[in-house]
Amino acid sequence: MKEAFEMSEIKKRIQLLSVFVCCVLLAGCSADETSPVSSAAAKKTELSVSWWGDDVRNEYMLQTLGSFTQQYPDINLSMNYTTSKAYPALCAARNAASMDCDVIQISYEQFCCKDPAKSFYSLSSIKDYLNLHLQSEESLSWGTSGNTLYALSNSIDLPAFYYNEELLQHLDVSIPSTWEDLSALADACSRENEKRAAADSSPLYPLAMTRTDLFEFLNAWIEQRSGCTMFDEDGMLQYTETQLAELLTFYQTLIRDRLVLLVDEPAFAVSSGQAAGCFSHASYASSLLLACDGAGFTLCSGSLLTADPQTEHLGWYLQPGVLYAISSSASQPREAAKLLRYLISSETIIKNQGLNEGYPSTSGAYQKLYAENRLQGLTLTACMPLLEDRDAFSVLPSRLASGAVRDHFLSAASEMMERSGDPAEYSTRLHAALLLF
Repeated sequence: MKEAFEMSEIKKRIQLLSVFVCCVLLAGCSADETSPVSSAAAKKTELSVSWWGDDVRNEYMLQTLGSFTQQYPDINLSMNYTTSKAYPALCAARNAASMDCDVIQISYEQFCCKDPAKSFYSLSSIKDYLNLHLQSEESLSWGTSGNTLYALSNSIDLPAFYYNEELLQHLDVSIPSTWEDLSALADACSRENEKRAAADSSPLYPLAMTRTDLFEFLNAWIEQRSGCTMFDEDGMLQYTETQLAELLTFYQTLIRDRLVLLVDEPAFAVSSGQAAGCFSHASYASSLLLACDGAGFTLCSGSLLTADPQTEHLGWYLQPGVLYAISSSASQPREAAKLLRYLISSETIIKNQGLNEGYPSTSGAYQKLYAENRLQGLTLTACMPLLEDRDAFSVLPSRLASGAVRDHFLSAASEMMERSGDPAEYSTRLHAALLLF
């Protein structure tokens, strides 16, 4: 199964490479087709763009940038893309060689970690080139630091649970909507694992997720349990040592009792039958559908887990789908702004991107997708909590988005598990460390 999955990935990348070659050819040939001036005399603007992502993102980005090079034949565009894991290394290497791309894709976490003034060009100074009237005040705030705009996004992402519908029916459980329901699913998986053990098959987990998403999962649980956030508005830690011990104990339970399978690719865990579902984000739906294509079951999205139906969205946060910025080293920022504008608000990006990065936030995008009957499918159902009650959600606090707190907590929790440590002991050390953040 895994070999077939890997072969499928190779085929997709070969297909994407052909799209990429076409885009490069379009960029290189467009001047001859549109201008009588010889290539020697015509001076083209050199721009570069970088992004990371899976095959779904790569495909729509290459299609969009191919259209951009046709529309702007005076721009010679260099494209640099890789996987999410390799992207930080790519950016570091280009930065060390003073070869930063002009337009770069960044995550909300990366934006919160960096000093925007040093890394990115001020968009506030070239706002007339960017169609900012199509962005809401909220979406503009995501890429703003110190009253200066540095990055733009065109989508809203939110947490999402996905399940193998037929497998849940086989286990005779409903789609979980509460933490108790998740425990019921875990019990059903335990009974199924007795049969699997007899057949010498791999165990079944209720949920698969990445380590990054695990922290978001844990944070929602503790916020609902405690009734407060980890940090207050001034960034001060609010949790006591006792509350952190509860959080560490919950982590211990999730891993020890096989409620959660930690993997790099939750989609493969679901498609191969290792997990009944996965926790990720609305933007993950397209990748999940692609991985599970032909697996013979139906995917469905579930509710955001809650302890109390009256506060069903407590602890779950929104964040920008993707952010794009202009590098501080860009030699022609106004030309780069054309590309940035195209990636944020052009009809081409709206059409090609669809719901792949979550729910569109650019004004008019909803109407365009609705007119083309594109507002449907797994991603849309994953976005329903946002559509039904937008005011119930707030944006992920920068302190949590930066990743430093997450990495410190998960490091302490992993060490505790490896050494069979006491949650109370580790919570004391963790509390002292988090006070310094």
